[in-house]
Amino acid sequence: MLFLVTLVFALVGYVRFAQAGFLLQALLLAVVGALLFGPDALLSGAVAQDAGGVHAPAMATGFVNGVGSVGALLQGLLVPALAARFGWSALFPVFIVFAACAALILVPTLRAAKAP
Repeated sequence: MLFLVTLVFALVGYVRFAQAGFLLQALLLAVVGALLFGPDALLSGAVAQDAGGVHAPAMATGFVNGVGSVGALLQGLLVPALAARFGWSALFPVFIVFAACAALILVPTLRAAKAP
């Protein structure tokens, strides 16, 4: 959740300083990529195996990776449609909304982890 909340701020910074020059833009994009790696690694690895339990960790991991593949397929269709309708400048605000929604979805998990 910490990665996702920080990702929201990094994406806002990327949008805010998009015209600031190549070096700052490259640095901010590298930060965005680094912040994406943590949740991606957890979701496609440890969390999927925990969800599968003792008897089906490979099946759970395969399901998560299959959903990721469908997402990549839909991305190729949705991103150009979004850009054609709203312009390329709308892409990163959509990423900000998705990252914020993903962080909010994890709030019950955080609350459950704090419970005795």
